[in-house]
Amino acid sequence: MLRILNGAAALALVAVALLACKSDKSGTSSRASASAAATAPAASAFSVKAELGTEVKDLRVVAPKTTFDKDMTAIFGVWEVSTGPGPLASAKVKWIAEDVGDAAPKETPIRTVEIEQTKLTELGGKYPMTIDSSLTRPTKGWPIGKYRVELELNGKTVNSTPFTIS
Repeated sequence: MLRILNGAAALALVAVALLACKSDKSGTSSRASASAAATAPAASAFSVKAELGTEVKDLRVVAPKTTFDKDMTAIFGVWEVSTGPGPLASAKVKWIAEDVGDAAPKETPIRTVEIEQTKLTELGGKYPMTIDSSLTRPTKGWPIGKYRVELELNGKTVNSTPFTIS
């Protein structure tokens, strides 16, 4: 699932914030919305703050962390994008298994979720914007190891957040 709101349209669109995104039976979803965001510098002139956790409330991670128990049901990522070099033309969230031993080859993509171009165009691709995504536990359970989730904006990776499942 994907949600996008820009600053000017935030009040009008809060009630209808859930918008479609590409998703599959892997249990991954993403969405984006505009919000006031605390910022930290990121690549490509985007200002991004990223957090991961097991619960999100009001598009904020409740208890940010980067180490997760193998029995948890989902991982949530939230990226607050406060500024960018121009209108947002494309956005993707990429979940990657960096090193999970024999469970999969190194650097195995788990899932890539794209924000649909029509949704970005509807809102003018303006900032501030909050993008969130989640990945649910695989049927066979989480392989123990190292992972990362990347945020790609306008074709460039602007944030890479490592995490561990133990």
